[in-house]
Amino acid sequence: MATMHSPRVLLLDEPLNYLDIPTQEEVIRLFKGLNSSGAAILVSTHIMSIAERLAKDVLVISRGRIVWRGAMDELRAMAKDERIEEVVAKLMK
Repeated sequence: MATMHSPRVLLLDEPLNYLDIPTQEEVIRLFKGLNSSGAAILVSTHIMSIAERLAKDVLVISRGRIVWRGAMDELRAMAKDERIEEVVAKLMK
């Protein structure tokens, strides 16, 4: 519904929760289409595999404070041999 009017900014909290896999894929395609049209999409998620697919830029927030800010590629580079979740967990401590 929120995408019906081609918004310039879209703020979503855990938008893929409780969706089956085919529907998740459709929603991701929809977000990518909106983004390519110039819309800014802000997504909060605890699932890093979703963040990796949707985000170019990342804010890691812990206890209401930004503890890290950068590009998804930087976060991946920090992970090296670790999973991104492990890096994020360390940042949040």
